[in-house]
Amino acid sequence: DYIDFDSDKIKSGKELPLTATVTNNGTTDIDSLKFIFASKDTGEEYAVEKNESIAPGETKDIEIALYMPADMSGANYTVKVYDNGESGTKNMLGNPYELNLGLTDVSVETAYVTSETHHKPTFNTIVTNESNVPSNVKTVVTDSDGNVLMTE
Repeated sequence: DYIDFDSDKIKSGKELPLTATVTNNGTTDIDSLKFIFASKDTGEEYAVEKNESIAPGETKDIEIALYMPADMSGANYTVKVYDNGESGTKNMLGNPYELNLGLTDVSVETAYVTSETHHKPTFNTIVTNESNVPSNVKTVVTDSDGNVLMTE
């Protein structure tokens, strides 16, 4: 149904805790789930199995973890959830879910402006997040020698 995560916990080479909301739309109990994370960038697959009982018609939040790759420039996944029970039924539950976790793609535009009232040079800077990954942006202003003039 849905996968939620805390974007502050996305770190390359670390596990990312996920909460997957799963609904059993079938007519029999589910006692084990298999989550398949297929990288849309590399084609590699990563599986997570979880023993969890879900009755027909029931929706549950399932806590799982996904190991984040060292190179996160393309951490975009298609996630499929399967009934992994002893009955041998390997039915996919619902539709594949798109999970985009790649690093933020930020663009920066800067314009030099002279203030009409104070006659001081100023810079107007626009930072745009070009991806679907939340980002915290830190601004550091340096002079031509690399000395830090301001951090915001």
